[in-house]
Amino acid sequence: MTESSNPGSGEVEGSTAPSPATPAQVAHLHNAAKNPKTLPKDARISQTLTAAEAHGDKLAAWRAGQLQRIRDIANSKNAKARDAELKARSPPEVRALIKHLNLGALDLLLREANHPDHSLCHELAAGFRLTGDLSSNGLYPPKEDKPATPKHELLNQAESIRDLMKQASRRPAADVVKTLWTQAENEVRAKRLEGPYTEADLNKRFNGRWVFSPRFGKVESDKTREIDDLTISGVNGLTRIGERIVLDTVDCALDLLQQQKDNDKAKGRHRQYRLFKGDHQSAYRQCPINPDDYDVAVVGIYHPDRTDLVYYIHHSLPFGSKASCLHYTRVAKGICAILWYWLLLVILSYVDDFHGTAPQGLALQSYECFLEVNNIIGFYTKLAKNLEPAQRGKLLGLILSIMDDHVELDLDPNRKDALLTEIHNTLQEGIMAPAQASSLAGKLNFASSAMFGKSGRSYLRVLYNWHYNTRTQAFKPHHQVARALQWFRWAITECPRRTIALGQARKPFILPDQNKTEYVSWRPPTELLSKLKQRKTQIHALETLGALVCIYHWSYTDNYFQKEAQTTGGCDVTLYIDSTTAEGCIRKGCSTAEDLNSMCTQIWKTAATLGIYLYTLRVPSAENPADWPSRSEFRRMETLGWARARTLVDPPWRTWLE
Repeated sequence: MTESSNPGSGEVEGSTAPSPATPAQVAHLHNAAKNPKTLPKDARISQTLTAAEAHGDKLAAWRAGQLQRIRDIANSKNAKARDAELKARSPPEVRALIKHLNLGALDLLLREANHPDHSLCHELAAGFRLTGDLSSNGLYPPKEDKPATPKHELLNQAESIRDLMKQASRRPAADVVKTLWTQAENEVRAKRLEGPYTEADLNKRFNGRWVFSPRFGKVESDKTREIDDLTISGVNGLTRIGERIVLDTVDCALDLLQQQKDNDKAKGRHRQYRLFKGDHQSAYRQCPINPDDYDVAVVGIYHPDRTDLVYYIHHSLPFGSKASCLHYTRVAKGICAILWYWLLLVILSYVDDFHGTAPQGLALQSYECFLEVNNIIGFYTKLAKNLEPAQRGKLLGLILSIMDDHVELDLDPNRKDALLTEIHNTLQEGIMAPAQASSLAGKLNFASSAMFGKSGRSYLRVLYNWHYNTRTQAFKPHHQVARALQWFRWAITECPRRTIALGQARKPFILPDQNKTEYVSWRPPTELLSKLKQRKTQIHALETLGALVCIYHWSYTDNYFQKEAQTTGGCDVTLYIDSTTAEGCIRKGCSTAEDLNSMCTQIWKTAATLGIYLYTLRVPSAENPADWPSRSEFRRMETLGWARARTLVDPPWRTWLE
């Protein structure tokens, strides 16, 4: 069964509800046709947009008044007193970093907004901890994390750890050494680093109980980013974060835009929308570290004119720290909370990338509100990376184009070329270090956002497994790593890009027409069963295979999906599944079992190629409409008027299981 974004000959508009006597299987089909799929809606966005709508044409004037109110609060006696109170408790090193921040205003504004992260301002004033059990006070949902190693246990081995870190440190190329040294000296002047020190200096200061993390430079198109490996030194193991950090992805931006356009449609309006972005300068480095963790916040850097390492102490959150991501995103979410509550302005954040969409007439004011609130609180923005309101712009590595009735996603051309070059070189050399596998998988994960569905998830798993589980770097031409890279090379150049309809009524219909439901059944050959991984029962593998056979049939044998995609640019397909294992691996797009992983790969590759938006629906086995064909209950289906589709001669299952 499929649903389309545009009405066709099989439109079900006005169809009646099933009677109580209707079999559950038929009721599921009816309900699917009456309830078209949409992007998941964030209720907080809905509430904020609804509140903003209440101001009507006076919204811009109201926001201007609210912005002045924020300024007045920031300059009030209460804010100044609160700021002085918070900073009075700050260690001197922290106070030097936060002297320009108006913590009093930040605290008062967040309290009024009932922001859950109640200790944020206190921790900014004291400096964020890098060690121990860390929390956002319920800002993020809980998740399991392994216990933190007690800090004293690590420092009991400090001398041997330092010796290991010296062996692990590799002197970079001369130009990178010079760049890292210059960056460090600049940060000393900005009071974000302290040093340089010799090992003897720090032994005296910390009584020998300190460890350092090696620094390496990540060369990017416009700069060399300094990153410290706090994992190899064991420092990240001192941190436990029992929360899942939630970031606002491209799909969140699409949700915002979809809801804005839906509101316009309900009001009978037709407005053009613009994308805008903001960026915090140096991000993590604007946030201080608590001096109690200076003994594990040391970084080793090569001196350009000497052969040995010199050492600096971080006073600001370092790149490479597990704790840094939590603490900095808490700050970013605090800024967003002020904009949401005080200005009814939905601004989203992905680490230090802030983004939003607004009607053309309100977009410039919305962008300026973001800049002004940061200026009032004291956080620096990087104008060179900001994006003033535009119809087309780069968002999280993708190019987002807002059209009148839809959004188009594509890869940034420079990123596309860089990815293809890296993949080509890696395949040519047959060598990929585990660290490169992780880095490349992260880039490809972002790139996959421009494609339909969960394309490539199974291949991302291959790359992440290479990162975590391998001690080698070489791979052969037919190795699964090579296959993963080859797939992404194909997808980056050939895979259709996502197009998301905006503000349109989606009238679903059942193919081929409303009076006809077709089914197909196919018996897997013995040879296929022998290719599956040995299990006590193959039911979950066969359930997954059934989904693949179904998608293949309706796409290529009775090619309804293909025709619909060519006509309308895409279609929605719902899979009814009563196996939790099959549903889980299809939803994720991958599995630890190689045969299931291969099937998922083919499912999502077909979806990506044809522009299918694929959904899964968990139903009890007794209610699954797909179980009748598989159980040969043909008479029952004939009674309901279901027709048998053209027979599958021999689907290419051998290539599916390669």
